[in-house]
Amino acid sequence: MICVFLQASHCTWKGGQSGEVGSISLRCKYVFSAKKLYLLLCLCGLEFYEELVRLFYANLRVSADSGEWETLVLGNRIVLNDSMFKDVFGYDFSGDIPFMHGNLWPKNFEISLENAILFVSETGANITNFGPLSLGFENCILAHIVATTLIPRKGSLRNISNKDVYVVYCLLKKLRINWALWFCEYMVESLKDTNSSSSMPYGLLISRIIVDSLVDLSPFRPSLIDTTYDTRTFSSMGFVLINNKWYTKEFVQQRADAPKVTRISADSAALLLQEADLIKAIRSVNTILKEVNSIKTGADSAHNELAVTVHTSYSNFSKNVERTYDSFCRNVLNTFKYFLGHGH
Repeated sequence: MICVFLQASHCTWKGGQSGEVGSISLRCKYVFSAKKLYLLLCLCGLEFYEELVRLFYANLRVSADSGEWETLVLGNRIVLNDSMFKDVFGYDFSGDIPFMHGNLWPKNFEISLENAILFVSETGANITNFGPLSLGFENCILAHIVATTLIPRKGSLRNISNKDVYVVYCLLKKLRINWALWFCEYMVESLKDTNSSSSMPYGLLISRIIVDSLVDLSPFRPSLIDTTYDTRTFSSMGFVLINNKWYTKEFVQQRADAPKVTRISADSAALLLQEADLIKAIRSVNTILKEVNSIKTGADSAHNELAVTVHTSYSNFSKNVERTYDSFCRNVLNTFKYFLGHGH
């Protein structure tokens, strides 16, 4: 359940109602527990040393000795390798899924971009205008975590990048990713990005790495990060909570117009039922007329029985078909008079 993930791994839940928490289910419990990404996702109550993170990136370079990426922070050498990430996360990451450079879909990957979009999208979603809401609530939250935490990027979160699709697909398919390699690759890619909108990702993670490196932090004042996923967050993403279930605002708007359609349908159904009752009544009277036609005697008795039957059938008709039935009754009475005339 995503509520377990939010409470234990990402941040304190501030939705308020227990029903709101219980309503959120997500396949990412495996994604984040089995992948040992708790530290990266623990956003609440963590300290962010912005100055030192900038220094970390400013000194990031390839080691002339080992060929590994390393940096220097306040005289402390930090090597970005599997061993360092294992010390920080307490887990030895492994996997052979290639890192996606830029927004270019990896060659020879097991699935094309188009098919990956279909896979991560909600069943029946319109992918002509593909975006986060096309994913459905659960996958949309997962994509949001990817774009803000796992592979954080700048830019509008109302759009979804090819890299977002790639990572979400890998997570949903439970493909093994060497996150130590991916984090390092993305740091380097961001460092080389000359775009003015580029970012320096993993500020919290780097702050934790610096803390674990026993750097003297006494001269620096950290920023306290207190980020939550709550109903306000989900609402800003385009969702509305109704009866403990999340729907897109577009879907709710469409349903808001549904009563008109439903009322028309109900009226049509009522008219069909009235027409069916009228047909049954006509068939009943026709049967009686046939019986009268076969009677050679007792015309007065037949007249009384027929009048009672016609009156009873008429009382069951709705006002909506009254005019039609009045016309019908006149035809019946004229026919009856015809038989009475021959009977006498």
